[in-house]
Amino acid sequence: IIANTSTLTIDDVNTSHGGDYTCNVTNVAGNDNDSITVYIAPYNVSVMGNTSYSQGDQLMLNCTSEGGPQLEYSWIFNGNIIANTSTLTIDDVNTSHGGDYTCNVTNVAGDDNAMVTVFIAPYSVIVMGDTSYSEGDQ
Repeated sequence: IIANTSTLTIDDVNTSHGGDYTCNVTNVAGNDNDSITVYIAPYNVSVMGNTSYSQGDQLMLNCTSEGGPQLEYSWIFNGNIIANTSTLTIDDVNTSHGGDYTCNVTNVAGDDNAMVTVFIAPYSVIVMGDTSYSEGDQ
């Protein structure tokens, strides 16, 4: 039992306050109850993981958030949703995987996001042609 009154007031709401609440009413004639779910909008979204990769590596980024319940995660790259999970994994990366990744976290109370820039090392550069020159050559 959290309160013995008809009104429940919670000051300084935080993640731990999200969830189901039930109000039970009892008198000499009987009892009844009703439930409600309290949602806390996502906040403090952060992305963890390496931001620099080489060709062929496995990219792995993990997104975390406070808030809840029922947080839904999505990853956005180049304006497209590419995953709907808190952990993004891409096998065998190449230069096309470099850029800005945004983790968006939502529930019915709101949304929040965090962005990270991923860098992919370029392919090896091979110099072709004559590598010896004389003074005055172009």
